[in-house]
Amino acid sequence: MTKNRKLILKVIKNSKGHLTADEVFEAARYENPSIARGTVYRNLGLMVEEGHLRKVPVIGGPDRYDDRTEAHQHMICARCGAISDVKFDTLKEKIEQSIGTDILSFEMQINYICPKCREHKGA
Repeated sequence: MTKNRKLILKVIKNSKGHLTADEVFEAARYENPSIARGTVYRNLGLMVEEGHLRKVPVIGGPDRYDDRTEAHQHMICARCGAISDVKFDTLKEKIEQSIGTDILSFEMQINYICPKCREHKGA
């Protein structure tokens, strides 16, 4: 793995959430000021293709990146945009039973209001 890819992976692993490409670039640039935006974008795409990262499409917003590549789904807060990982162990099997065939993969986005936003809704 190249030096830039190691840096990108480190940035994503050390983050507290699912970063956008621009957020990855800004964090990587802090450690390596000479890294180019195009380098980050290109390497993110390659790292997704190679299975090192997972791209999380966000409806109405920029894609995010996740270092957890095993099968899981995402819950996205409709107010603050925070993304949480959630795993529904039997969902794939239930979908396959329902449609009568095997599925290779699926993406699911659950929109909700996170506990922090519910707590501060009056604020």
